[in-house]
Amino acid sequence: MFDFIERGMFEKQIDHLIHLYHPRLRAILSAMDSHLNGFGEWIKPQGGFFVGLTLNNSINMLNLDKAVASRLALSDGCGFFLSGGSHFIRLPYCALTEGEITMGIQRLTDAIAASLKES
Repeated sequence: MFDFIERGMFEKQIDHLIHLYHPRLRAILSAMDSHLNGFGEWIKPQGGFFVGLTLNNSINMLNLDKAVASRLALSDGCGFFLSGGSHFIRLPYCALTEGEITMGIQRLTDAIAASLKES
């Protein structure tokens, strides 16, 4: 690692990662702004690999059966909290294309809307 930093490769790697992931972050935030307003809240991170979505109290992540039918692989947020977390979804974006991100957020929105109609 020392040699990697000494040779100036660390900064190049960081620049590469920013260039790679920033468009994906913009894509997920844009899709969330367009489709998920009114369903929950999220913090707009400046970087990282996921966005945390806290659903409104009327929406329970554990009841989003339509998400699986929509070909979404979601896990509830209970593993991220000592207690609760059923209203939290961790939305990773780093391994997806911008198109896949937009499609996934649309599918999530449809699954949330369908679950609200059923309740």
